[in-house]
Amino acid sequence: MKPSLKTRTVLLILATIVTLSCQSNDTNPQPSNPPQVVATFLTAELVGTLTKGEGCIRVNTVNESFGIVFPPDASMTELENSVTVVTGVAINNLHEVNIAFGERVTVSGGELETLTAALEERVNPSCKAPYWVMGETIRLSDNR
Repeated sequence: MKPSLKTRTVLLILATIVTLSCQSNDTNPQPSNPPQVVATFLTAELVGTLTKGEGCIRVNTVNESFGIVFPPDASMTELENSVTVVTGVAINNLHEVNIAFGERVTVSGGELETLTAALEERVNPSCKAPYWVMGETIRLSDNR
């Protein structure tokens, strides 16, 4: 037996109501848990004297002079006799340090012979290799 027109109409209306109630009116839905920022750092340590030269901030060791490359998680402001570095930008854990040129420092990170395009944008073109990409910290060295 075929349902009556009235029954089919009621079923169609109910189906429409159920379908519409399942749709979101939000045209820009946000995730309930925003993504967590994960920062990755090189973890070796470089100990030497903080200097400026060859177009960049450098750390001089007994055998080598490294141009310091500051990653996106850090910002650097060069002053006349010192440098101020703010780290933790991407992970929202800011730490600021001011270090005078000539001080002995420890810089976490790692050596790179060549830079990625993203890091190269952060370096003065006159800054010569080898490069030390700063990791999470730069601090006065305990061995001064």
